[in-house]
Amino acid sequence: VYGEAKTSGSYNVSALNTAFNVIAAAGGVKDIGSVREIQHISDGETQKMDVYAFMNNPSIKFDYALEDNDIIYIPVADKTVNITGAVKRPMRYEAKENETLKDLLRFAGGIKYNTDPNYVQIERIVDGEVMLQEYELDKVLNGEKTIKLKDGDQIRLRKVDKPLKQYVEIEGAVFYPGQYDLRKNQTLGSLINRSQLKPEAKTDLIFIERLQDDNSINIMPVEWKNNKKQDT
Repeated sequence: VYGEAKTSGSYNVSALNTAFNVIAAAGGVKDIGSVREIQHISDGETQKMDVYAFMNNPSIKFDYALEDNDIIYIPVADKTVNITGAVKRPMRYEAKENETLKDLLRFAGGIKYNTDPNYVQIERIVDGEVMLQEYELDKVLNGEKTIKLKDGDQIRLRKVDKPLKQYVEIEGAVFYPGQYDLRKNQTLGSLINRSQLKPEAKTDLIFIERLQDDNSINIMPVEWKNNKKQDT
């Protein structure tokens, strides 16, 4: 095992092992080493090994069976990028020449459920200066926008942190207390019907707490009867 292995040298292994097992025996790949352009040299022929492909399909390890005096060479990685934020596996990745941001997002396990679909930022050094480039994430994912990666790129995704708007909340003697969409429950009657009153509910007087523009709370008593025709 040569190159950027943590412990280079010769190894005696069982004939049942593959080249991937020998890399593990050598302690794995150094931080600067390539995990996608590893060379398996056997009887004068060279095969390229890609650890990412192995992670997606472990059965390919059998394509790299070992023979006596085989050589495994680990070169320095040509292009590495870092992705942070709202992806499932944020970390540093190695990218091949023609791979794009969409490929990187796939390596990172995809986006999270709360990822902002309108924002992805790339910090990149261009002509000796640090530049920020921003795109709509949805267009990247659907293939409308293709962004090639460059060595040293820092990619950032953000999660949706905006507070919930356009909602009402109901508490008390109802079967389903909690928050409801204001757009579908614009009247007190429709909200009560959706949350379903309990039999013991006292309905002659209901209190509405409303936040005012000055952040004060106005408490309004409302007379309401349990009548499906009434829609206050």
